[in-house]
Amino acid sequence: MNHPDINYLYRATRRLSLSAICLSTAGMFAITFIYYGWMLTEDIYDALVPEVEVAVEKTIDLYPHIQPIVVTAKKRPIRGE
Repeated sequence: MNHPDINYLYRATRRLSLSAICLSTAGMFAITFIYYGWMLTEDIYDALVPEVEVAVEKTIDLYPHIQPIVVTAKKRPIRGE
């Protein structure tokens, strides 16, 4: 029978593992390079084109989620009185 040599399988799996490690490391380097390039571009754009914020309101409502309670109920007559 023609069985594969155990040393050949060992070398092949070791070579495959090394390839997987190299490929994952290269992928991480590529993602990091793209991320840092994006951040550098964004920082340069923000430095060249500053955002100008205009405050329209004279007073700022610090608690916009708190609103006054408006009572709309009317007193109804009680039966028997």
